[in-house]
Amino acid sequence: MILDHFRWLVKCDTCGMRTATILTVPPSTTRPAGPTRTAARQRQTRLRLRQVAYGLMSAQGVDATTIQQITDAADIGFGTFYNYASSKEALAEEVLDCIIHNLGERNDLVTEMLGETDPVRIVANSIRVVMREMIADPVFRWSLGRLDLVVERMRVGFGPFGLRDIDRAVAAGSYSLIDGDPGYAWSQLVWLMAAAGHDIVRGVHPPAYERAAAEATLRVMGVDHAAAHAACTTGLPAAPDRPIDFAFGIRD
Repeated sequence: MILDHFRWLVKCDTCGMRTATILTVPPSTTRPAGPTRTAARQRQTRLRLRQVAYGLMSAQGVDATTIQQITDAADIGFGTFYNYASSKEALAEEVLDCIIHNLGERNDLVTEMLGETDPVRIVANSIRVVMREMIADPVFRWSLGRLDLVVERMRVGFGPFGLRDIDRAVAAGSYSLIDGDPGYAWSQLVWLMAAAGHDIVRGVHPPAYERAAAEATLRVMGVDHAAAHAACTTGLPAAPDRPIDFAFGIRD
């Protein structure tokens, strides 16, 4: 129980008696910071939609998955879906963002596993890991049919990882960038990866083309031909599993 008043006792100088003065303190109206119940419930619903969409789309593809299947699996009303996404494709893009962020973290785990310190090899390995995921993951494969979409999502989602690795390579003197612009180099790298993944998925080139695509990308970055080739011919382990954070990008 919150006390809303207290007594202040003072002594009367003339009579020697104590008198009591009551001071009234208004009840506190300040609430602890944090999401409201409604906001928390909405966040959980968005998480559940992403999780079930990923499961369904991974099992049967994005195109074959319906909104009705998603809402049934998430245990929400069909109409409620549109409070969270404008379309199935918009939800698939949110899922793709989570996959991309997860893959960026897994890429770093590959570097740790290998104990790799050469910035050129780190980038080469990252390109190959990403391309393997593009080919294997149904949501990623779907996105390759819309190159403008996947390039933009990769440019943003992989940006903190890719720009960091480019900066390290530049600092080591391994790259000779056009106009010395890391942002432009990063944009070109993403387009090259997406185009190579697109061609592999469409059957223009075999999956083993990942090595040639990585080498070509390094050469665009200004890496010497022999060094680029050597960086892309080593064995590469599979990226370790890591739970996907479906809360990625959701504000509390």
